[in-house]
Amino acid sequence: MSIDSTQLVMDQLDPVIALDPTLSLAVSRQVEAVTALHSWVGAALSDQQRVYVSLLTLKAMIPRLILTFAKRIKKAKGGVADAEFQAAEKFLVQLEKEVNDQLERAAKEAAPDDMTLQLPAYPLVGVKAFRPDA
Repeated sequence: MSIDSTQLVMDQLDPVIALDPTLSLAVSRQVEAVTALHSWVGAALSDQQRVYVSLLTLKAMIPRLILTFAKRIKKAKGGVADAEFQAAEKFLVQLEKEVNDQLERAAKEAAPDDMTLQLPAYPLVGVKAFRPDA
């Protein structure tokens, strides 16, 4: 059984898909972009890599959706639509936290090279802040 990265993302976003009709096309394009960024070939991906691609795609889509719903909340002042958009935004914030946890675990199996990007910096090493007046 082969895993479909796009379908995994759509399954996770099912509760909010109706609120953004352009979402399905954007998810497909993002899956292709993530696959290309890793120099992987879609047909040759392992199941672990497909899950990893879906998690990276999901993480990339969440800020877009939160922004979309935040804009719509401003337009919908009170009523059912306002409550629906606020609930969707809370769902996405929680989903983003869960995706970050899953990405850490999935990267170990699917893309060990990505793990170096998530390592904590050593204390007191690197640029802490930029102050033009200093």
